[in-house]
Amino acid sequence: MKKLEIILATICFFSMTALSFSQQLPISSQFYWNDYVTNPAYTGMKETPIIMASVRSQWVGFEGAPGTYTLGGHGFLNKQKMGLGGMVFNDDRGGAISQTGVMLNYSYLVEMNEKSYLSFGIAGMFNQYAYDGSDITLFTQDPYLTGSAKQIVPDINFGVLFMYEKILQVGVSVNQLIGSRLKKLNDFNPIYISDNRLIRHYQLTATYKVDINENIDIEPYMLLRSTFVNPIQFELGTRSVFKNRYFAGFGFRYQDAFTVMAGVNKNQFTLGYSYDLTTSKLRNYSTGSHEIMLAFRLK
Repeated sequence: MKKLEIILATICFFSMTALSFSQQLPISSQFYWNDYVTNPAYTGMKETPIIMASVRSQWVGFEGAPGTYTLGGHGFLNKQKMGLGGMVFNDDRGGAISQTGVMLNYSYLVEMNEKSYLSFGIAGMFNQYAYDGSDITLFTQDPYLTGSAKQIVPDINFGVLFMYEKILQVGVSVNQLIGSRLKKLNDFNPIYISDNRLIRHYQLTATYKVDINENIDIEPYMLLRSTFVNPIQFELGTRSVFKNRYFAGFGFRYQDAFTVMAGVNKNQFTLGYSYDLTTSKLRNYSTGSHEIMLAFRLK
């Protein structure tokens, strides 16, 4: 890993506080398929049960750049009016820092009338946060940076989703509700005066489906995320579906990237690809980010 990257990774690790670390959740450009990760109330709200795997390579061009790997799925039990799902994931944040975890989702659907529904969802998580500085090359030796530490912490996501037929969906969720304290990472560097812990992330999502004709649908979406400490992050985009087989779309993530996506449905399989064109200052060093998703829809 380049020395510049080592410095950035070290700063990020020792800045996981409410004042200086605004984004502790992995980013995904495949919002339409990973909505149940953002908000557990989406669990089981697809037309059929689905199993998905995804790989995201972020900031291509940096040696040791972050990468995220996921495997999960969810479905709906009609008689019980509830959704079940889960996911395992690994988020490598750049060489020395990594997060590995498992998430289990549950949702319950309430019928308000013939066209409107409310879904309430909860997800339990176990995350292992790890720091390994054994491969770091330092200008000046520092035992705190070349050591290692691991900790497993539990946490909870909670969300509510309003649905009007298959047209409108509006969701509100909070991630990392407990705000677990990373005690071992605090003990790892006793001279650091702040408190490493998970920060609550509040999110608002909305999608609206428009039928252009019998062959084409358009689905705009919006995502707002806030920690009430740092500036609000927002993302806007849309997806077009042709003959329920081909899809393509684009999006804009404020102060981060423009995204384009495309994919195809074939029998019970879905293959999706997205590319992020970096708009921040990292564009001078990175050629962008790539994400691939493969899904299998059960009958």
